[in-house]
Amino acid sequence: MMEKRKCKRSVLNATIQLRQCNGEEHKKLSVDVTNLSREGLGFFTSNELQIGDYYDTEIEIWTKEVIKVVIKIVRKTKNPDKNVISYGGEFIGLSENEKFRIDVYQCVEENVV
Repeated sequence: MMEKRKCKRSVLNATIQLRQCNGEEHKKLSVDVTNLSREGLGFFTSNELQIGDYYDTEIEIWTKEVIKVVIKIVRKTKNPDKNVISYGGEFIGLSENEKFRIDVYQCVEENVV
């Protein structure tokens, strides 16, 4: 299978809260993050989300810094064996400074491993 991602992904095992931006309901959903890049993140949840929806969230990265970001759901893959759905979220409006922080960590990680 050909890799479609433009940016390197790094493992990030974390649980975050998503709050929908484009709806009247502002309930928070808990999701489990599996990986992160400068352009987006991968996560899974048992909640049904729609491609194209936007969510506010805060992500604590490896350095314990918190990045506040809006994500747009761009990928959805059902996994019936585990009763969860895998999602891909694209960062919307992430500053170049925050992208740089992710890049620096990935460079350090590559040189340590």
